[in-house]
Amino acid sequence: MCDRAMKDRIEFVIRLLYELKSTVSSFEQLNSTIGKHSGDFYSNLLNKSRCEVQQEIEKYKTNVKKITSLNHEITTRINEWYNFSKNPVYLKQISYPLKFFIEKRKLKIFIKHINLEVSELAIENRFIRERLTNWEHGLESKAVQLINEEEEHKHYIQLLRKKDELVTELGYLLPTVLDKQNMELDIHNLDYLIEELAKKTAA
Repeated sequence: MCDRAMKDRIEFVIRLLYELKSTVSSFEQLNSTIGKHSGDFYSNLLNKSRCEVQQEIEKYKTNVKKITSLNHEITTRINEWYNFSKNPVYLKQISYPLKFFIEKRKLKIFIKHINLEVSELAIENRFIRERLTNWEHGLESKAVQLINEEEEHKHYIQLLRKKDELVTELGYLLPTVLDKQNMELDIHNLDYLIEELAKKTAA
């Protein structure tokens, strides 16, 4: 049977548990609401910048097509060179060695020129990717900043602090009324603790 002091302590702990239960419920509901709103903030910011971003994406795609086309040109020229070097008609000609040398030099210059162009396009695309990544991170930061300025977020922080304070306080008090050491408070099973404590006060 509980003495008066213990009964008062248990009832106090029960009140804290009910308060924690209510706080956790409000916190989770608000957390869900803020989660939905964060998507809205992000979408709105995305829509405002969509034109600029789309231009970058289109430029990136165009560069990829150009690179593919240039690589195809190199393949075509190499095949032409190969056909020339193995062509029996040219091989029989006295001037073949000179033509071979000239065509080979032209091919090297062509490949060097095309590779330089491909390299420039690849570098440009790398910068585009970096700009898009920076833009995405900036967008996320801006969305977070806007969310943090909302009243809902301020209320969220208040509930979070209140929840943490109640959990800390109950962490000290619960072992003294349930005779259990090192017990962990399960905030998703508060009804069980309330029921167990209610039995003690009824005994």
